[in-house]
Amino acid sequence: MKKCQYCAKEIDYSEMYCSKECEEKSNAYYRNRHKWRIPVNVTYIVSVALIFLGLIFSPTIFSFWGLLGVAVGSICGGVTTILIPSPTEEMIKKHKMVKAQQIFKICGGVMAAVGVAALIMAIVKLFA
Repeated sequence: MKKCQYCAKEIDYSEMYCSKECEEKSNAYYRNRHKWRIPVNVTYIVSVALIFLGLIFSPTIFSFWGLLGVAVGSICGGVTTILIPSPTEEMIKKHKMVKAQQIFKICGGVMAAVGVAALIMAIVKLFA
């Protein structure tokens, strides 16, 4: 059997979605992704640049400024990923939309947690 493109329920081969609700949610997701693609991409670029600068342009990886760069970049990227999950088309084809968004949110949570850990280490480093 073929699966619904949104929720992965089994459907007939002649259909794309299991219900009108899934089709509407899918279309709303694509509209939202199109609307937010530029701000999300800019946020990801800034996040990666901050992480890169934090790791490269500090004397050691555990210096205050290095940890702060990693923290800010990771938290920004993680929160953006949690709020506006936009998995790739390959992920959507493989896992269907709902599961792909859940996987992406988990990755964003891990990224934000790394940022919070780096922020805590930066604060400890500042006062130690």
